[in-house]
Amino acid sequence: MSIKKFKIQANHCLLVPSCAEKFNPDSIAEAIKNFITENDCKKLVLNLKGFNLVDVSSVTILTAAYHFSKYSKDGAFRVIVDNEEIQKALSVAKLDNTEIILEDSLGGIYYSA
Repeated sequence: MSIKKFKIQANHCLLVPSCAEKFNPDSIAEAIKNFITENDCKKLVLNLKGFNLVDVSSVTILTAAYHFSKYSKDGAFRVIVDNEEIQKALSVAKLDNTEIILEDSLGGIYYSA
């Protein structure tokens, strides 16, 4: 699974997994864990637009745990999704260190949880 990684500023990062390949949650979670471990990204954005509820949920929960274990209350973690049902499901998970952003296919953000 390939992940596009962008370091936006000193400690701001954006991760975008490729949805063109077969999604393997274990593989993507391991790649994200390694990225978090090896980089200083207190502010992390994970773009999961185009993925289904099960894949988004598993990767988001694992990434939130990895990020929180490194940055505790000092970091910020955002997940971008493009489906209202996925956004609602993640909001119910009560990931206190995670902001769920609902964004349409054209990039317009219209809800943040």
